[in-house]
Order: sequence, then C-alpha cells, then structure tokens
Amino acid sequence: LDFGTDLILCAGDSLLLDATNENAGYVWQDGSTNPTFLVTKDGLYAVTLTTPCESLTEEIAVSFIQEMPIELGADTILCPGDTLVLDVTQPGSLYQWQDATTNPVKRITSSGLYSVTVTTPCKIFEDDIDVTFIPPIDFDLGPDTFFCASQILLDASTAGFASYSWQDGNPSPFYFVNAPGTYSVSVYNQCEEIVDEIEVKECEVCEVYFPNVFSPNFD
Repeated sequence: LDFGTDLILCAGDSLLLDATNENAGYVWQDGSTNPTFLVTKDGLYAVTLTTPCESLTEEIAVSFIQEMPIELGADTILCPGDTLVLDVTQPGSLYQWQDATTNPVKRITSSGLYSVTVTTPCKIFEDDIDVTFIPPIDFDLGPDTFFCASQILLDASTAGFASYSWQDGNPSPFYFVNAPGTYSVSVYNQCEEIVDEIEVKECEVCEVYFPNVFSPNFD
C-alpha cells in the first residue's frame, strides 16, 4: 500500500485514496471503514489496513491551493507626484504585464492602461486598470495691463479637470474686463488650488482722433 508523495492540489479538485486489498479491514484517520476515502480539503490522511497476516498504516498530506482572483482595482485618477503600486503576487506564478515586464509588483507613475496576465499552477488570471494622472495647474493671467475703453479678455484656462472661480464667483475660465480694477481667479482641481490676480489700470490718455480740416467729403 503506497499513496505516494504528499500532494498539492488546486482548489475545487478532489483526490480519491484507494486502499482496497483482498480480505482486509480498513480504519481511516476519522474512524471510517470504507476501502476508499475522498479528499476535498487540507489535511493528513491515514489508513490502517489489517489483513489475516499483517497490519500496516499508510498516510499522505494533501493541501489545496486557495488562489485569490487577480484584481487591479477600479480605474483611478491620481495627482502629480503620486505613485500607484500594483501587487499581483501569487506563490508559484508567472507574470506578464502589457510592457512585457515580469515582476509581480509594478509602480505606476504615468497615465495609461495597465494590464497583467498571471499564470498560477491552477489558473490563468487577467485584469487591467486605466490610470490617469491629473496634469499640474498651469496658467498665468499675465502682467498688469491697461484698460482703454475696449474690453479685455482674461484667460485662466489650464489643462484638464480644473474648476474656476473669479472674484465675483464667475465659474468660467475666461473673464471679460469692462472697467479698471484688480481681478483675481482661483483655479482648482482635486489635487491643488492656485490663485492669481492682475491689476487693470485705466489709461491716463486714450488717443482720440479729431480731424482739424473740414471737407465736404469728411476726410
């Protein structure tokens, strides 16, 4: 009677131990007396076989690999300077990322779609995640300027995910100036907030053309 070496099986599998021997009696580790025993969970399994001539005991340790599904998580948005660590470590497994790297741990510092295939002793898992890094807020209202009777357009627009609030609550990235004064805007996203202001001064002298020669043709 020989059950062989200890075994490692995949979760969901089973093992039938067969100690059948003519004219023998059987006692398993749990007291059962059938010639066979169905193994479905981790443990040390033993049977004592008794024949008219001898009594012998055989045992085997069986363990089942309890694999967790590989999940990279939900798509995510991160701030500049952040790092996302993806860890798909599974004992005895092989790893393949979208860029052909084979380390189970990947550090993400730039936007992109990241995917991994994990080949375990029992299964093949695949998953992906879309990572977006919010760009830094980058805007400048420019130097102080002058207002000379015509509108001035102030532009605070910046790349991606930004919200705006001018000194009067206007939420547009653009602001039309119709009078002298100090104008400020807060530009913010989920990562940072930046405030800038500009002074718009009134022209001391606005050039106006008055013709000094009259002609019937008005030129």
